[in-house]
Amino acid sequence: MVRNETWCLDNLYTLLPAEAQESLSKIAPQLTLNRADKWIWSPSATGCYTVRNGGTLLHEVWKAPPTGKIKLNTYGSWREPGAFIGGGGLLRGADGGWLHGFWSCGQGQSAFMAELEALRDGLQMAWNSGYKDIVAEVDSRETLHVLRDAASHAFCPVLSEVVKLLSYQWRVDLQWIPRECNATADCLAKLGLDGGILGISYFERPPVEVEPLLLRDSFSAF
Repeated sequence: MVRNETWCLDNLYTLLPAEAQESLSKIAPQLTLNRADKWIWSPSATGCYTVRNGGTLLHEVWKAPPTGKIKLNTYGSWREPGAFIGGGGLLRGADGGWLHGFWSCGQGQSAFMAELEALRDGLQMAWNSGYKDIVAEVDSRETLHVLRDAASHAFCPVLSEVVKLLSYQWRVDLQWIPRECNATADCLAKLGLDGGILGISYFERPPVEVEPLLLRDSFSAF
């Protein structure tokens, strides 16, 4: 990335808009004595790869789905004053590119309900879009635990709706991921909550607020 003590942007022209290239070029590179950064890649206990620089953990990364599959990421956010919840989710293909997304705002009493409603809305979006082979990722272990507990389904209408969606004629591989890997869905959920407009909004193109997160995910997707 650094050549002759200046940024080398050749490989980023197709990924960064002109204004981002200009901003980056104005930042002086931090040069080390040996003029080289050292990166160490190692899998974590969850199977995700982590990035370490000088022995410091930076973040766990989102991974693109295998060819032929679509990945759904959802997140639910809860704000106790006023008892409002926000949901967010997006679908991406094997190339890591945005396909569809949503954010929502509604009334709710817990972060758990926010997670369930976001998962329900994300699954419904995927089904309505015609996809039949889905990897669905959430960062709530409680959500996965309750989905596996059949005895609890009758006591929660939203949970029953999720279970019904999962029973459709398609394949859904439901997985837990660390929250660091779910940042884009997290951002969408908070945008929906902060907007305060009750209901759900769908997006064929990503909102500008999540574009930096999508770009970050694209670097680590493969």
